Amino acid sequence: MKEKLIEMIKEKALLTGEFTLASGRKSSYYLDLRRLTLDSLAAALIGKLIFERYEILDYDAFGGPAVGAVPIVGAVLNHAGTHGIDLKGFFVRREVKEHGTNKQIEGPVEPGDKVVIVEDTTTTAGSLIKCCDAARYFGLDIVKVLVIIDRLEGAKENMKNAGYDYDALVTTEDLGLK
Repeated sequence: MKEKLIEMIKEKALLTGEFTLASGRKSSYYLDLRRLTLDSLAAALIGKLIFERYEILDYDAFGGPAVGAVPIVGAVLNHAGTHGIDLKGFFVRREVKEHGTNKQIEGPVEPGDKVVIVEDTTTTAGSLIKCCDAARYFGLDIVKVLVIIDRLEGAKENMKNAGYDYDALVTTEDLGLK
């Protein structure tokens, strides 16, 4: 299944040109994972891969940063639901919402819940660490952090230094990039 995911990434999400990444770094390629996570066949594969990879972990919910993680969480929840497994989802806003419920964490999670944080892609993990820190501050117990693609530019080391158990489904090396 990983090989199929790599094929889909190359076909649907890999763009070439000149790009500025969220980290501020320049790149000759861009991995537009929303072209993948918002595609029905790719989303089904991603949901299955992630769910099956972590079904042995003890957790209550999947979540991650808005906007990138939202379709991933939906794919995982859909896969779990079609197999009769009750699982919660959530997302983390960049900032506390200034109206309504004034929440940063959206979804049916409660402090003390064990969670897996997911994200589409990361370079240095700066925004992913902020997301994890907000979830931890809320009281969530983060048992694993997973990205679909790690660009291999420091994310793994930065996540480890921040105290998070980090993993990636695919790296840029798997894609033949670098």
